[in-house]
Amino acid sequence: MKSVCIIGAGLCGGYLAKELLINKNLKIKVIDIDSINDKFKSKILKNIYSNNHNNITFIDKIIKGYGFGGNSNYWHGGLTEFDDFDLNKLDFFLDYNFSTELKKYYIETWKSLDIENVSTNHLNYKSLYKIFKKSGYFNFKKILLQYSPLKTRSILHKLKNNKNLELIENAICLNLNKDKEKKIKSITIFSEGLLKEIKSDYFVLASGSFETPRILLQSINHGNLKLNNKNIGCNLIDHPFLKIGEIKNIFKTKTKLNYYKNNISNNISLSLAFSFVEDLKNNKLNHSLVLRPHINNEVIEIKANLKKYFNDRNYKNLLKLLIVKLYRFDLFFKLIKLILIKKINSGSKVDVFLHFDQLSSKENKVILTNNKDEYMRYIPKIIFGNNQNEKFTITTASNLIKSLLKNSNYEYKENKNLSNFFYHGNHFSGTARISSDNKTGVVDKNLKVHGLSNLYICDSSVIPLFGSSNPVFTLITLSKRLAKHLNNVIT
Repeated sequence: MKSVCIIGAGLCGGYLAKELLINKNLKIKVIDIDSINDKFKSKILKNIYSNNHNNITFIDKIIKGYGFGGNSNYWHGGLTEFDDFDLNKLDFFLDYNFSTELKKYYIETWKSLDIENVSTNHLNYKSLYKIFKKSGYFNFKKILLQYSPLKTRSILHKLKNNKNLELIENAICLNLNKDKEKKIKSITIFSEGLLKEIKSDYFVLASGSFETPRILLQSINHGNLKLNNKNIGCNLIDHPFLKIGEIKNIFKTKTKLNYYKNNISNNISLSLAFSFVEDLKNNKLNHSLVLRPHINNEVIEIKANLKKYFNDRNYKNLLKLLIVKLYRFDLFFKLIKLILIKKINSGSKVDVFLHFDQLSSKENKVILTNNKDEYMRYIPKIIFGNNQNEKFTITTASNLIKSLLKNSNYEYKENKNLSNFFYHGNHFSGTARISSDNKTGVVDKNLKVHGLSNLYICDSSVIPLFGSSNPVFTLITLSKRLAKHLNNVIT
């Protein structure tokens, strides 16, 4: 019986294992750092992160979920396809009609998630939607919001008794071990204080945009993997975002703006978002605007910290936050409203958030330090934040909105204090990107690493660009596509 070893059990690793287990003639091994029965925890990457942006400051820290399920245990995930603009750029980058193939798999993924044929006709009756839609430069962006996280950890928990599934728990991959040919023969893991060797016929790195390049670089610099590829760890991208302003009705009436969540079912709602293309000298970027309920910024921050401290059982900071912040009754009642009334459909104001597309840059990267952690990993350093001229983009977006609403019943007010309100999108990608050859990327169109015959990568690191789209839906789709490819190769 052939075997596939999946290193990392986050969103992609979990879905890939689920799809591969349909083939009863395959043995699937899944490795991750915790136990499937333990309580999942996130990790703030504050000691290995370097912001090399001189003009803006990110007010939040990069948060990654390590363990079975990864970030899917926390994030609800906006389900959206890549825009045609982005898919066309991807085709050009790959010199291959990748978009047509991906769109076919998109249909399968919607079916597998029991989300099909979502109608947007009801939006035609919403005035703000109609104004943006008729503008000529804003395109409606369909984003489906889930009320509950995807939790691939729970998927694996249900599958753990499958006789063809082996969960290798409390383990971390240190090195990929190559044979004399172009094959990975085994991996070295650190588990329970010991070094162990795991053999398999095929290997899939599904550890994310920071850990996947770390494993590759450690295997090259401190192991026997000879892989001449300067793209590993480079070209790190994200889509950071911030609030750039507010839209409100000019008339002082009780008229509400139906702008945000349009409930599709008990589990899914439709967000109101629009993409627009910024034309640069040598390139074009595909940004998006998302209209959200107007909520006090301080309330949002308090809610996020409360959730974080509670999940990590950091009761000391939780109590401190409650004492310091919530003595103010106005904040307290706004927070209670935000927590209890999740399905907000209307309000007197709209907060406008700008999600940035980014150009790839070799200055944004993951590199190895000479220091080891308790798992014997060489600790990676994340260098991110290369100037993308964000303030010019903000001005462009604000001017477009002002022009659009000039003769309408709405007015737009810019957020003047922008320097301290940038957030990470936490959808980091590009560090092992897909490409036509090893000069421009790390994996080919089938996600196989250039120069090796049995090593694949399936996580956000393979995505070279995504405009301003949440990559979750596309990552699930890529997992399904890879599962089908591996089944074809093996059989």
